[in-house]
Amino acid sequence: EGWRDCAEQLLAPLAIQRPGQSNRFRAQLDCTNYDGYIPLHVAILRKDLGMVSLLISAGSDLNKPELSCGRSPLHLAVESQSPEVVECLLRAGADTEARMYVGYTPMYSAVHRPDPKIPQLLREFGSEEPEWDSEESVESNSEEEYDDIVINCGH
Repeated sequence: EGWRDCAEQLLAPLAIQRPGQSNRFRAQLDCTNYDGYIPLHVAILRKDLGMVSLLISAGSDLNKPELSCGRSPLHLAVESQSPEVVECLLRAGADTEARMYVGYTPMYSAVHRPDPKIPQLLREFGSEEPEWDSEESVESNSEEEYDDIVINCGH
């Protein structure tokens, strides 16, 4: 658990914006690793609420998509099935209508997952219900198509 103490010490100066302070250090929070993830994405995938909060307070971009499928941090939290992380992102102002490259919103992802708390949280923060084609139902092609996207994204 020493890594969290280390991260807090490294990020503490970034959490306090001083007049005339450069944003160049803040920009480093949103650099991607070889998988296309920023530190916030990694913390979300690990369901590490403390680190997510720390990165948000240090100025990490709440809406920066990962590179493979264009999933926002909120999409990743929904897919990770972590209501606490979803709520943390929503309270910080994450975009509930962010879209993956194929056009899916976090709510679309949420209705295809088992935790009923997550769609409810999204609704409470103004997320709209996903639009379904008249020929499509939640139980039919959309689930298979969504599974294909998740598989092809490598997650």
